[in-house]
Amino acid sequence: MPAAWIRRHDRFAELDSTSSHLARIWRAGELPPHETPIVVSTDRQTAGRGRGENRWFSDSGSLTFTLGIRPAEFGLGLAEVVPIGLLTACSLIESIEALFPPLLGQVGIRWPNDIECDAGKIGGILPEFIHGPDHQPLLLVGIGINVSTDLTSSPADARRIGIALADLLPPHAHRSDARETLLAHFLESFPPGLKRLADPDSGWIAAARRHDRLAGTAITARQGEDLIRGLAQGWDDDGRLIVACETGGTVRVSSGQILRGHAQA
Repeated sequence: MPAAWIRRHDRFAELDSTSSHLARIWRAGELPPHETPIVVSTDRQTAGRGRGENRWFSDSGSLTFTLGIRPAEFGLGLAEVVPIGLLTACSLIESIEALFPPLLGQVGIRWPNDIECDAGKIGGILPEFIHGPDHQPLLLVGIGINVSTDLTSSPADARRIGIALADLLPPHAHRSDARETLLAHFLESFPPGLKRLADPDSGWIAAARRHDRLAGTAITARQGEDLIRGLAQGWDDDGRLIVACETGGTVRVSSGQILRGHAQA
């Protein structure tokens, strides 16, 4: 068991998607509530999901897993998907920095749920709420990290924007057990963050803002057919992206696709 607070860990050699698998067993009543929190991990994911219709490429060098928790057990509501994604990203970055000191200060968050550095995208987080047969909610936090992923065999989009941790490290700094160690470190360090998230006075997001990689940059927020263009100005205390619009005024964005630069319709 990777951490004492995890009550069940299902490991697979191959899965279509760790989040899809966890959703299936929860909706089918095959996961008793007392067996959560649960982690589902796989050595190879064949149909990983990203935001919207996006797919997440992974191979045997990727860390792919989904954490499933019952929100009420941690004092969380059903409207906290954005801050949960940010909190998860922060915890993963801190684990990466602890295990790989040469990357200290080089890795950050592209709001709302991408982990990246100057060289490209390292990982992504997909939080979502689902409901079981008795309408019991389960929070899924799907995570994919390019640890030693071979992106040369990935689709063109992944090759264009992706980078693996192993590619950023000097040879002596990479570890053969990096995937397992990163998972274990993250799971050990995550519960205190969940407690801070449930406490409106914790101020956790003030410390998390140091990881923001969009602040001060021109962005386009795509929300359905609408485009919001302006300068990203950080996160508010609810985790929403603050945008100073090029047409004047300020808006707070809680969802949608975020593009760097001023994209055209």
